[in-house]
Amino acid sequence: MPTLSDLPPPLLLAINDHLLALDRLPPSPPPPPPPDPSPHSPPSSASSSPSSSASQTLPSRPSSAFEGWTTVLALARTCRALHGPALDTLWHTLPGLGPLVYALPRDLWRARMSERTAPKRGAAGLKISWVLVFVRELEETDLIRLKHYAPRVRQVLLGDECIGIPPAARRPVCTSVFEAFAAHFPDGGLLPNLEVLHTQHEGIPTVHRALPMLFGLHLRVILDNITVPPPPELVQEGGPFTRMVELLQERAPELTVLQLGVRHRLPAVSALIPDALCGFANLVLVNLCPHALSWRALLHLASLSSLQALHTYLPSLTSEADAHFPSCMLGSPVYFPALHEIRLTHKGGLAPCTAVLNLIHSPHFHTVTIRSGTRRTPVGDVVSLFAALGTCPTASTILKLTIDVPGVLNNAEIPAFAFYPLLALRNLATFFLNIPTPLGVDDALLHAMAGAWPCVVHLHLGTTSPYAHHDAKNPLMRVTFEALVEFLRQSPQVRTLGLGFTMCAGSLCRALRKACPGRGAAPGQGQGQGRLRTLNVGYSQIEPEDVAGVAAVLSDVCPELQGIWCGWQHDYECESEDEDEPVRLSKNIPGDEDEDEDEDEAWLAGTAARTQWSRVKRYISTFVDIRQQERRWASGQGMKPVGSDDAGA
Repeated sequence: MPTLSDLPPPLLLAINDHLLALDRLPPSPPPPPPPDPSPHSPPSSASSSPSSSASQTLPSRPSSAFEGWTTVLALARTCRALHGPALDTLWHTLPGLGPLVYALPRDLWRARMSERTAPKRGAAGLKISWVLVFVRELEETDLIRLKHYAPRVRQVLLGDECIGIPPAARRPVCTSVFEAFAAHFPDGGLLPNLEVLHTQHEGIPTVHRALPMLFGLHLRVILDNITVPPPPELVQEGGPFTRMVELLQERAPELTVLQLGVRHRLPAVSALIPDALCGFANLVLVNLCPHALSWRALLHLASLSSLQALHTYLPSLTSEADAHFPSCMLGSPVYFPALHEIRLTHKGGLAPCTAVLNLIHSPHFHTVTIRSGTRRTPVGDVVSLFAALGTCPTASTILKLTIDVPGVLNNAEIPAFAFYPLLALRNLATFFLNIPTPLGVDDALLHAMAGAWPCVVHLHLGTTSPYAHHDAKNPLMRVTFEALVEFLRQSPQVRTLGLGFTMCAGSLCRALRKACPGRGAAPGQGQGQGRLRTLNVGYSQIEPEDVAGVAAVLSDVCPELQGIWCGWQHDYECESEDEDEPVRLSKNIPGDEDEDEDEDEAWLAGTAARTQWSRVKRYISTFVDIRQQERRWASGQGMKPVGSDDAGA
């Protein structure tokens, strides 16, 4: 009779992995496809962590339920056939070095209560945590049991990434434990088969002196994040950080994912990291924000056939040599041959970002994020960037485009012709344009976008910034409500839309007349756009007499619309729970406290606009409910919606 012992070892291991919900992925997976952003908010300006593409963390589950963990642990203790595979599963992923301490003699360590300031602003008191400390000196004989389990470890992650592991096993260790381990493993080898390493700390030199003990030939992924400004001795030339990077090159030459995240830009680190990159030939994902690459390091990365994701700041074109460096690379078709995603930031403008985009020749390229760090970006830089995106060899493969510019020189308008090159991005699904300056988007351009981007799902043009259009009297918007409705009809895939428009004279009447050509048809002509969930109208204004008409059109064209957001909600805080009450709102925009009468009028106009859009939002849900009741009744009478193809005569 067959028994468990007759099953092949890979199947036994898969059984344990399934119980613990553990997926064993290759050590260097490709970046995931661009995720759908939240339908209720614009993308954050902060750089997102690549840890999700660097490793597979254990899934979330209730803190009181660890059935899979306890089951695998029981199998390791009671079933001889499953003992080895169960241990491989249990030790595959560690939440820090705490479990290694538990493998040492009990008289060597203890759990000590530690007090630290609560990490979130507004949290009361101190947050109590436990750390593991040594109470005597670590001896070689104490490591016998640990060395038995250490070869099974493949990943060391952060405690917050391993919610499926019991809390007691996620306790951190103090810095003295790092020092003790490093003293016994000066040449590395503490975890000889380690593939993924995630660390997050406060820039303590002891940690960086000890981290090389975890480096080995199997290491493929390292994410080292320093959360506070590190001490000068850490990052100075020849210091612990420099030595750590040198040993990383020496001991882990096959590294594929590299993130050395010192959150505060330091000259010493910015000079060290680019040179270190040139020592790795198999990188797949590189995240160096907020430090800038050198052009030499960028040339090395561009030549790698394995690089799929690059998140970095770009250097300035300060010298004549730098100015000619990007252009001398344009003639070769081999740069960035496998790139999927790029996030570029330059603190002085967009010209270096445009130069790098012209180098990309990957057929898999799908995500572009461009950010400028200056409020005085020339409008010509924006025009050149749009032109480069539209003419680059990979324009047809781009799915997600995000452009974030904090300000344009002299608040110059971006003309309509600048947008037309972007129409070459035929497969574009997500476009976030966050530029607080007037945009030349008009009805003709919006109609062209609907025809050029049939797959667009998320489109936000200048409405994500609360500082876009403060002048309530001159909002500088050219798109009419009529054109907006027509765009929604022509774009059936849109789920979130951010677009400012104007309710010019007759726009609402024309929209209704066009939708209802003399037969009393519903505004949507019986053909609703059933995917739109969120509409951000920016600083669009609406008169009280137009509220019901706008709600009637939107409720029929977009029956699934759940939220309407306006720019006034960013600029003002309402102190009344009654949204219909035209209360005075407190202004959140930085500025002088003594405001003149014109600014007071602008505040009141913003208050009124916010109130009217709140009414539109409530009317839409009411109209949708009424229309659904009418259609249920009509269906029972054998009638069809007026305007549908098979409407009854």
